[in-house]
Amino acid sequence: MLYYRYKNVFNKILLITALFIFPNSILAVNTRLSTTELTTLQTSGTLVPGYNYWDTTLKVYKKAVSQSSLQPLFAPNGSLLSAAELTTLKDSHQVVPHKLYWNTDAQIYEKGATTSSTTIVNTSPSWKTSSEISTINTLKSAAPGILYWNTESQQYFRGQEDGSLSALNNELDTPTCNDGEQNGDETGIDCGGSCPNICATCNDGILNGDEEKIDCGGQDCTSCPDLKYLIDFGRNSTTTPGNWNNLDNYATGQLVGLVDDLGETSNISLSIAQQFQGRNNSGYSTIESPYPNTAKRDSFYFRRWHTPPEIVLSDLDTDKEYSFTFYASRRTSRDRTSIYTINDTSVSLNAAYNNTNTVSISNITPEADGTISISMTTGENASYGYLNVLEIVEHN
Repeated sequence: MLYYRYKNVFNKILLITALFIFPNSILAVNTRLSTTELTTLQTSGTLVPGYNYWDTTLKVYKKAVSQSSLQPLFAPNGSLLSAAELTTLKDSHQVVPHKLYWNTDAQIYEKGATTSSTTIVNTSPSWKTSSEISTINTLKSAAPGILYWNTESQQYFRGQEDGSLSALNNELDTPTCNDGEQNGDETGIDCGGSCPNICATCNDGILNGDEEKIDCGGQDCTSCPDLKYLIDFGRNSTTTPGNWNNLDNYATGQLVGLVDDLGETSNISLSIAQQFQGRNNSGYSTIESPYPNTAKRDSFYFRRWHTPPEIVLSDLDTDKEYSFTFYASRRTSRDRTSIYTINDTSVSLNAAYNNTNTVSISNITPEADGTISISMTTGENASYGYLNVLEIVEHN
């Protein structure tokens, strides 16, 4: 009898010693609780200070620092970050999708959504009755991304962007095709896999995702190539087919929505601010270079003793630069030097029997209102000047 009494005392001493040495590791075994259950303990002030709790929903340990307060005990390597460090990860596209990050400044969890974004994991869901859930859904007053717990049906709902609520089938992280995250078998955010939406790719021939043009630009696709706009000045009887812009009216002509060399209509417009003196079909051309003969053989002309003509391009992208190439040709042996000016830069080209020569002004930034003006005049010894073709390149 005395033996069993001493044995019980000895076992108690061992237990107390173990609790003193390993308080958290042992107790944590009996504190595996969901986020909802932990929130209930916090709200009721029944946490045991010093205990480690395993959040079975978020898959992390939390330590009770008081009867009503928890803090993350640890997170995966490199997951305890300041707000600035998280911003750096996002900017450098180093966020790990699905990984939990603890924002030490905001004291909230953020979950990797893409390599450059996170979503806030709400660890304090709003507790509502079925009636309250119905009212929120009707009024569309839900906070986007916030979780609502229906205390009667025991079900989670997530606030959507339009203020409505979407059921989560009692699983906090159940992947859906409208949760703003890449999860489940999705190959992109809410697309691909078993989702009905097809993910945007850089080779689907469609302008989608964050592409600037079809299958180019944005974060994932290669940079878009420079765009080219070709304008043929002259009579309608010699218009140039294909992706060319043909202007016939030399006095008040205007082209709205220039077509680029890919056949896409742009926002760019061209208008004659100061008129030319006429047009003709006397250009010299023996080869289809650098432009088709239909473009090389007709032109607008201007006289030395008249007000110099001016062309204005509008609705240009003020964040881009543009280069301009001028072609002029006239079947004559007389001096037909034509001078083209943009801002303080001028270039000259003698149109007399010109077959292939061009001149260019490069890397011009539009004015703040998105315009660039081109003025023209004749050379000192020329009575006439010409413009057959204007080539505009938009640099991306």
